[in-house]
Amino acid sequence: MPSPISRRHLVEWFEAACVPREQFQVGVEWEKEAVRRDGRRVGFDDADGIESILVRLADRFGWTPVHEGGRVIALSREGDNITLEPGGQIEISTAPHQRLAGIERALRRHLAELQAVTRGTDVLFGASGFTPVASVTEIPFVPKARYGVMRDYLAVRGALGHSMMKGTSSVQVTLDYESEADCARKFAIAMALSPVVTALAACSPFVEGRRSGYASWRSRCWQQTDPDRTGLLGDLLARDFTFTGWVDWLMDVPMMFLHIRGRYISAQGRTFGDWIRDGISGTRPSVEDWELHLTSVFPEVRVKNFIEIRGADNSPLPHALGLVALWKGLLYDPEALGQAEEVAALLPLSDREALWEVAARDALAGRHRGRSLRAWAGLLLEIASGGLQRQAPDGPAEVAYLAPLVELAKTGESRAEQVSRLIEEPADPRALVAALAYPAVVRIPPVAPSAGLWSASELRDASR
Repeated sequence: MPSPISRRHLVEWFEAACVPREQFQVGVEWEKEAVRRDGRRVGFDDADGIESILVRLADRFGWTPVHEGGRVIALSREGDNITLEPGGQIEISTAPHQRLAGIERALRRHLAELQAVTRGTDVLFGASGFTPVASVTEIPFVPKARYGVMRDYLAVRGALGHSMMKGTSSVQVTLDYESEADCARKFAIAMALSPVVTALAACSPFVEGRRSGYASWRSRCWQQTDPDRTGLLGDLLARDFTFTGWVDWLMDVPMMFLHIRGRYISAQGRTFGDWIRDGISGTRPSVEDWELHLTSVFPEVRVKNFIEIRGADNSPLPHALGLVALWKGLLYDPEALGQAEEVAALLPLSDREALWEVAARDALAGRHRGRSLRAWAGLLLEIASGGLQRQAPDGPAEVAYLAPLVELAKTGESRAEQVSRLIEEPADPRALVAALAYPAVVRIPPVAPSAGLWSASELRDASR
């Protein structure tokens, strides 16, 4: 039976996650939706649906299935994990890599395998932060017990909580920290700069086939989900970040669910701190319960045993890779980190909610403090480019990953604006889906030569 834990144990849990700078790695969590060519979402139970896709991935490509209630709801292989978001969005969480070429290879392989097991069907995978055609009311929840509790909890917390659960997809970058002070700097910088990157990555302008008025409707959904567990955490940052302060904040956030005796049940408004102090149903929380609780808080930047930066829409594969390069360049080079900190200081806490709103609505065309978000993004890209060039062993080559984002900043037109310009209203669902679908992986030029090299068996499997 897991041992109960104390507040001090929780602080030590974060301290134990610190790693030496020379061992820093990066990872990515990449969500995407499966849609029919007419824009309908692919259901979990469809004959060629989400569970079927997972089963075929396991059968053909060596993934190990994870079951819940007799259903396949996740996969694992060699440090990579595939999980499902509440509306059936498919997420890969890569193993950590020191080099971006490893991330690129993992994502290209993942997309190629998805396309291989759905070839011959009308299933496509969308490069968008929000489902562009389907109504979220028509998207069924996947049969994971915790999502049933989340569904009921968030239904009364924010107007767009269910839209967030079933409609959104994102690119999340994970990075290491070497100490409490290093974690505090990176957390504060990433939180300050996150709205600018939201503008740069905006790729969800359509809702039910019509322009929503927001370049990133995904971000708008998060703004209207649950004020207790989302957002930019200005109050926490005003006190300066420490592991103890972070633990205290997490202990005070109302829990959505508990996993007790093999069942997910509603926490009924109780906090993790309540559970430690008073117990619940004769139990005290364990480290596993703490890790589960961490998955149910959703600020724009979240600290676990790594830092997770969450503010970007799902987007075309080259842009997703560019986002990983951007944060690696900004936060892993000491000189770039200092420069990013100076930029963050120009974005005071009192301004950030308004900046986030501008970024979600207007993307790179928005303005803040007399400067366009295009210009703010360009400044971050310049810093990140220098930061990558100074990183060994192949940092100079990794600058190439920034190219798609640099092009967006040069033109001042986000991916959301590019798609909106191509699609007239009322949108033809098939045209909109086609504009947002990922092309075949073989048609996406690799950035790192090694990421484009496939073994003979991989080529055979991808081409079937």
